[in-house]
Amino acid sequence: METMLRPMSLGEILDRTATIYRKNFLLLAGISAIYAGVTLLIGTINVVLIHFLGVGMGRSGHLMLVEVLSIFASGLMYILAAIPIAAVNRAVASISMGQKTTIRDAYKNVLSRAGTYLTLMTILVALIYVPYALWSLGYFGLVTSNLVNGKMVGDTSTQMLALGAMLIFVLLLMPALIAYVIWMLLRYALAIPACVIEGLTPREAMKRSNELSKGARGRIFVLYLLVSVIQIALSLLFAGPFIVMTFKQVMKDPTNISLGIQIAEQFAIFAVKTFVTPIFATGFILFYYDQRIRKEGYDIEWMMQSAGLSAPAEGVFDPAVGASAPPPLVAPAEGTSE
Repeated sequence: METMLRPMSLGEILDRTATIYRKNFLLLAGISAIYAGVTLLIGTINVVLIHFLGVGMGRSGHLMLVEVLSIFASGLMYILAAIPIAAVNRAVASISMGQKTTIRDAYKNVLSRAGTYLTLMTILVALIYVPYALWSLGYFGLVTSNLVNGKMVGDTSTQMLALGAMLIFVLLLMPALIAYVIWMLLRYALAIPACVIEGLTPREAMKRSNELSKGARGRIFVLYLLVSVIQIALSLLFAGPFIVMTFKQVMKDPTNISLGIQIAEQFAIFAVKTFVTPIFATGFILFYYDQRIRKEGYDIEWMMQSAGLSAPAEGVFDPAVGASAPPPLVAPAEGTSE
């Protein structure tokens, strides 16, 4: 096993992430495809419900229905993402030790603690996503109830001034909301790797992530930014034509959008999630170990343990066997997939 236990620069982490992803594409994409399939089902149910429940509701009611159901579906997808991210973490650990692994192995290793990962992600979604959801509902509520249907109470000019003031206030909150969401994402980016690797509870994993991420949040932000650019590019590639067709129909009548186009768009989103989710998960676990090396001297601890000079170092927690394994910072080997 060729170890690479040393602090890495941002460029080295990004290069290692790309190398692991490229050499084990079928394995990592296969793990992600199962999750993407679940989100495809959720997204399809969502657009079908909107299509049929929105009949006869008018533009205002239809737009609010779209907003409410879409926020709920997105939140559920974020929560379920905990399982494939944890599975990718375990797969990368096995790959890094030069071990062959499969999609089944990766999921089998995390399902025993699936409740813990889902609980952790539910808490994170509540902290990060709910404030945005409330803001979004408030904004769309103001727009749809007052501008779309033009409902005015009392003096029209007074009502318009009040509405304008409320909209300005809501829009002014947006920069603060964006800053809050980014800050929270950076603080807890390493929570799932910590939970998987060390066998922590959700609360312990969040505390651990907050401590480990200090000093690396700028670099983690760059990872978020780069992967977001990749995600946008893939979305335009796969879903671009459907987005254009949907936009044209929305301009004509937002209550009469082709169900077939919306379902086709969900399949495009399936492809994007399959390709992008492993990049996030792989990058985060590499940042997790890099921070442990920088802050805790984990490279020295592991080398001493490998030489038989100390007790086994804390590595990849395996609740099934109660043992530790080497950290995933070695030259990546070829994995296998099913």
